[in-house]
Amino acid sequence: MLASAGLRPQGPLGGHRQASLLRLDMGRNYQYWYGLPNFYVITRYNHSTHYAMAVWELGKEVDRVRHRSVVRQD
Repeated sequence: MLASAGLRPQGPLGGHRQASLLRLDMGRNYQYWYGLPNFYVITRYNHSTHYAMAVWELGKEVDRVRHRSVVRQD
């Protein structure tokens, strides 16, 4: 349905066929994101979209640091 509205992701969605569209207020403008199943799971715990985005950003940073640590050991 999102594709029929002319919306296209900037990157791969990992094979997910269902997504919701999120609009985040950034103060002076908005950012639009696709919400995938894990995002939905996070918002079941805490309904705040900003909380879920913070959890996602923290997870990406942890993954980045872990990957960097693995690369340094080689």
